Amino acid sequence: MTSNHKKKRNKSNDLKEKITEIEILFRDQIKTMAYEDSLMELDSLLEKLQNDSISLEELQTAYIKAKIYLEHCENLLRKVEQDVLTLDLEDE
Repeated sequence: MTSNHKKKRNKSNDLKEKITEIEILFRDQIKTMAYEDSLMELDSLLEKLQNDSISLEELQTAYIKAKIYLEHCENLLRKVEQDVLTLDLEDE
């Protein structure tokens, strides 16, 4: 393997580690966030992603955060849906 391939592999591994670290930290930060707050933050990030002057690093970080906000909102909605279904069953 050439040294150029090794450098590319190291950069790729460094980026994967950084992304994993960001995801872990960010998921921990938002785990108690309300649906409405998460949705507002997601909207804000989407606006930021549409900005042409955003750096590649900011783009990557914003994308990761937006993905996590979306997952958080979807999980909260699933929980509410499950609660509603449970209540419907109890009323029968």
